Amino acid sequence: IFILPALPVEWANGSIKGLLARKGFEVDLEWENSILKSVIIKSKLGNKLQLRYGDIVVNKTTRAGDVLKFNSKLEDV
Repeated sequence: IFILPALPVEWANGSIKGLLARKGFEVDLEWENSILKSVIIKSKLGNKLQLRYGDIVVNKTTRAGDVLKFNSKLEDV
């Protein structure tokens, strides 16, 4: 899953929930002042996750039902 910093200026603050990604992941994002604030990944199928934001890459093995929470540096919360 690639998190891309591509928001219009008018959307400096906000969130989105329920984005569906390949391999059975559901993604919630929150940003503030056009900067990523938090990411929540829900694993529906239990696949391996590779999450990228800028130069940061996180690899996790998940089980169905896992909920992973990350801050702006993709550190576990």
